[in-house]
Order: sequence, then C-alpha cells, then structure tokens
Amino acid sequence: MSATTKNTPKTEKINSMITTAGGTMQYQWEKPMPVTMNGYLPFFSEYLYAGGRFDSQVNTCPLEYKSNNAPQVRDVLGTAVVSILNGYIRYRQAGKLYGDEIPAQCLNMKKFVSYDSLRRAFVNTEDGEITAWLEKQLLDCCEPLLGVDYILDQDPTVKVLYGNQEGAELGYNPKKPGRPSHCLHTFCVAGARLLLNTEVRPGNETAGKYSHDGLWNILARQLPRSRYPKLIRGDIGFGNDETMSGCEARQVDYLFKLRQSANVKKLIDELSSDAALEWLDAGKGWQGCETRLQLMGWTHSRRVIVLRRLAEEDRHMEASTSRETLQNVIGRLTNTGGRRLLHLSATGCLGTKTMEMFERISAFLKNMLSTAPQLNNEYRWARILTEAFKSFLHGEALAPGEIDGQFVLPLP
Repeated sequence: MSATTKNTPKTEKINSMITTAGGTMQYQWEKPMPVTMNGYLPFFSEYLYAGGRFDSQVNTCPLEYKSNNAPQVRDVLGTAVVSILNGYIRYRQAGKLYGDEIPAQCLNMKKFVSYDSLRRAFVNTEDGEITAWLEKQLLDCCEPLLGVDYILDQDPTVKVLYGNQEGAELGYNPKKPGRPSHCLHTFCVAGARLLLNTEVRPGNETAGKYSHDGLWNILARQLPRSRYPKLIRGDIGFGNDETMSGCEARQVDYLFKLRQSANVKKLIDELSSDAALEWLDAGKGWQGCETRLQLMGWTHSRRVIVLRRLAEEDRHMEASTSRETLQNVIGRLTNTGGRRLLHLSATGCLGTKTMEMFERISAFLKNMLSTAPQLNNEYRWARILTEAFKSFLHGEALAPGEIDGQFVLPLP
C-alpha cells in the first residue's frame, strides 16, 4: 500500500463539482501558466528571424527615447507588428496584447507596450525621417523580387473615416456618400500582390494625377534603373497625357485603360465595322486589334489596342487568404527542467491543415538555417522569397540585389 502511494504522482486537489447541461464535472485550479491566443507567433517569429526582417527594422528605426521610464524601441515596434498582423485598425485594440508573455518572448521583447505608448511613439519624430525609414524597409522586403520582369500596378482606394481625422475630406465615396475619407494611392507588384509604397491623400484627391508624386518618387529615389518595372499598369484614371508623358520621359513602358469618350467610341465602331480588318487572338476568348490614336489634350498620337470577346456568364473571384486560418492557434508555455515547451492547438475545421502548413514552413526555414549558416540576411531573405513566390517566379531563383547598402549588379 505504501509502495503504491510512493509511485503515485502528485496531483492538484480536486476542488469541487460543477453541474452543467452536459452532466456533472469535476474541476480544479492549476498553477497559472502563460497562455496565448496568438499561438501562431512562434512560427512567424522564426520566419522573421530567418530573414532578419524584424531585427533590421529595430536596428534602423529612428525612434529614440531619453527617459529611463520610456519603453524599449523593440517593444514598441513588436507591439505594432503583431497588432497589424492581427488585423487591428485602432490603437486601443493593441491593448489586447498587453501581458501576453509568449509572443513577447518569441520576438525577444520584454513586454507588449500599452496602446498609449504605441500611440505616442512617433509624435515627436520628423515625418520625413519616418517615411524614409519605412520606404527602405519596404524596399528591402521585396527588392530581390524586382530583379525579374514585373508589372507595377497603381490604384487609388477610398478609405472611409469616422470622426475628425487629419486630412479627411469629402470626395468620391461610393460606400458612404457624404462621409469624409482618405484616398490610398497604392503601388504594388502585380501577381505577387507585394506592396512597394502607399501614399495617403485627402479624400477629394482620388484622380490618377495625385498618384504622380508617389510614382515618380519610387522611380527616382527608391529603385535603381536595374530594378525598374517592365510595365506600369493602371485603370482609366491614368490614361491621360500627363501620366503617359511622365512614363515616356523616364523610358518606362505603360498600359493604361482609356475612358470611352466620343473619339474612343468612334474608333471602336470603325474597327468593328471594318470587315477586312484582321483581329488577332489575345487569349482566354479575347481578340485584339492594334492602331494609333490621338485624343484632345494629347501632345502626340499613341499606340492603342482594342480588345473584344464573345459574351459569357459573368464571374467574380475574390482573392483568397490563409492568414486567418493560420492564426487560429492557441498556445500554452511550460518550463520543465530549464526547457521551455510550447503546447500548441490548431482550432477550427482546418486545424489539421493548419498544423501541416506550419510544419512545412518551419521545416524549410530550419533546413535553410542549418545547411547554409554562413549566408547573411540578404541571401537568406532571397531564398525565402524564392520559396514563397515560386509560382510567380516559375522556377527562377532570386539573388539579393543589395548588400550593406550597395546594389549588386547581375552577371551577364
């Protein structure tokens, strides 16, 4: 009897019984252990570490504190990064992270800061300094991809605002007419959906001409000539002489839609009624015809392509994302014998798939770190992008275009 008692492991005392609709259950209070609803963060922090992205952001950040009671820069940026990753759109929502120890440890942070500390972080910092820092970080993230032929998409998007916010103006607002808004002029790599830059302008500046400053800034300051896009693409808001002349002056090809003005409609009718005209196959049921056109306000005639196709049932496909699926992971941290052990549970109907995806990503990162430990962050990041965008690259391997601030010229 005594031997059995010695070999029986000690357990927490069962406190009481509780009656539920599903029957009677026993419950017990356990010693508090760190628990997180952000169980995906260990894998995301491994990705950040392997590519050196978060450390680079922290080391180059112009944010500076002089008070001994001020938070650490790494803690402020870590709070911002995880808040954005979780889809938070207000500073107060960052308070949900306060006291969450496990993600903080994964990012080598002391703690998540309060939403007030996050809100006041950049108040006394020069806008130009912050903008230059963020632009450099964005370029470093996607720079290896820009060594292949790519299309630069530009698009203005209305952001509805509530309350009094800086720069909010009444303008074109299809979702909430009469509400003030901002207009986000975005520039991204087509196909890869990788953002190069975004300009926030008042809501009454939605026309394509308000994208010029951001576009010319990308071509003049951010990208060397070897990283220019193969093509700049835009909607009808960019099919004007000023935008096209700017591209021509910088020797960059472009493709813009044209408004169906009277002269454009006249051209379409002429081409459609010409029985002797040969329409070429443009793929996916489309036919194309090439000609030249000069509209009022244009300094010279330009090459235009008219497309037509047979009528078919309309279809609308939304871009799918796996971020929410991958974030449905709960984690619990235990310390046993000097070893930190994470207990992870992938929730939801796609839990098994989530677990398999994380294991596959983690295996790739571990293999890269173990087989090529001598590689610097730039080469590691190029390998990560090669794997992440392999369908976009069609098997082509990327190499870093910039190392220690110096652009590397590709070999002939």
